[in-house]
Amino acid sequence: MAGKYLPTELQDADGNVVYPHTDASVVWTQDNRNVEEVLKTKMGLVISSGAIPVGQREQGTMYVFIEGEAAANPQSVAMASPAVGYRTI
Repeated sequence: MAGKYLPTELQDADGNVVYPHTDASVVWTQDNRNVEEVLKTKMGLVISSGAIPVGQREQGTMYVFIEGEAAANPQSVAMASPAVGYRTI
């Protein structure tokens, strides 16, 4: 792999951006892993309004509890964008 990659934008003859499609297994990251491998290691996020017993929680998933049995201090509440990919239960 090359030492440095330059950001690239593909355009057609009219100047319209072309968005190529490919498979995640053939796209490589800077740390020499393919995107498919990276996506498999990403953490899940669950936001819950009630307690979830530790035995029922999945490994590798971050749990955020809101307005449950003991409400959190507003200064310690983290905000998440919908782009994070969380699910509300």
